[in-house]
Amino acid sequence: MNKKIVFILFICWIMPVNAEVPLIDSAKNIIQNVESLTAFYQKLAEAKKGNGDINILHIGDSHIQAGFLTGTLRRAFQNDYGNAGRGLVFPYRLANTNGDMDVRFSSSVSWQRYRIITEEAPKVGISGATVYTNAKEFFVKLQAGEDEAFNQIEIFGEGLSQVKLAIADESIKIQPKTTKIIHKVKSGDVLGKIARKYHVTVSQIKHWNHLRGTMIRIGQKLVILKQGKTPVYDSSQFEWVTVYEQSDNTIKAVLPEATRGIYLIKEKQDVNKTVSLYSLHLSNSQQGVVYNAVGYNGAKYTDYLKSPLFFTQMEELFRPDLVIISLGTNEAFDKVYSLESFRNDVELFCKEIELRTGCHTILFTTPPSALVSRRYPNKKLLKYAEVLKEVAQERNYAVWDLYEIMGGEQGLKKWYKSGLAGKDRIHFKEEGYRLQGESLYKALTKHAE
Repeated sequence: MNKKIVFILFICWIMPVNAEVPLIDSAKNIIQNVESLTAFYQKLAEAKKGNGDINILHIGDSHIQAGFLTGTLRRAFQNDYGNAGRGLVFPYRLANTNGDMDVRFSSSVSWQRYRIITEEAPKVGISGATVYTNAKEFFVKLQAGEDEAFNQIEIFGEGLSQVKLAIADESIKIQPKTTKIIHKVKSGDVLGKIARKYHVTVSQIKHWNHLRGTMIRIGQKLVILKQGKTPVYDSSQFEWVTVYEQSDNTIKAVLPEATRGIYLIKEKQDVNKTVSLYSLHLSNSQQGVVYNAVGYNGAKYTDYLKSPLFFTQMEELFRPDLVIISLGTNEAFDKVYSLESFRNDVELFCKEIELRTGCHTILFTTPPSALVSRRYPNKKLLKYAEVLKEVAQERNYAVWDLYEIMGGEQGLKKWYKSGLAGKDRIHFKEEGYRLQGESLYKALTKHAE
């Protein structure tokens, strides 16, 4: 037998047919223009010695809202440099959307929402969304995760002068009091019209009645679960918290001891005002890292730019040592959005951050690889990544090029075959986001002293 053929057969025998291809290119897993992060690394070195806190602000879209990527980064930083608290949190569940699983919110009443991605953007604060209610009385429970105990809380919103804080045993549960209504569909009814009649959402009606679409028929009976307006609770079960600052826009309190749960309670008053929640900030008395994550599904640079309140609250709340920006995916799927508009929005956004926070230490993460119609690589992502790198070079920012690190144009396909990307071929599963977070942390801390 020919020696070349024998050699080829030998190679095929020792190598598996589906040899695993690395999902992260370790040679490319670096921070570009890392010198721009010198001030941040100096703060990290001091934090390692137990001197001072580190504040990180991470802004993004749905890749950030899920909390898996940022949660991985937060835990890694706090494990190595100290845990100064959970940082910014938002009641995504009250806004009927997904969010971090380590801090949970429940309420005795329904809340409405404003979103950064709509014409309601001017009413939206630092979290990318706002929830509000006109209920005369309510209570909201905040329950943090196992390692998220806090003894300091700050709440930002409107109508907060009507709200009190309380601590109670974790066994107390908030269950909205509901009334079951049967609506019989008549001529002219559509789900939107029915939802408005009962002050619920179309999604809720579909969920309650196991509807896949919006088609309904005359005579069909639909279940409507109408929440009661008056919560029932025994106030003797609560330990009321003394606050050191309270106004219509702010509540600040230091708790007598660390806790993982707290209640926001509004009791019936002579004058009723709408209560809005922009964000909550949880911290403790320890030194270390506070990692604040801000993200909303579908968000673009231009969406945040439409909200003056977003930047006003950023100025009031944060003096970050590092700002990480993870935007660009949604722009790349916008058929009418141009590269020139993208560059302008990126520059305006960063200038506003520098002006409001005084922080010039900024890190771009390029948007990850994604597929159009779940089949074709989105070639615009590479162009948007290049724009980010150009702006970073001009303004002396750092870049973590996730697009190239995960494999470039064909990267998403590898991640999907490995079970780490979602069915839409745009988002990732929890394990995929955690791998990204671990990789970014490794790249960032590679240069730490």
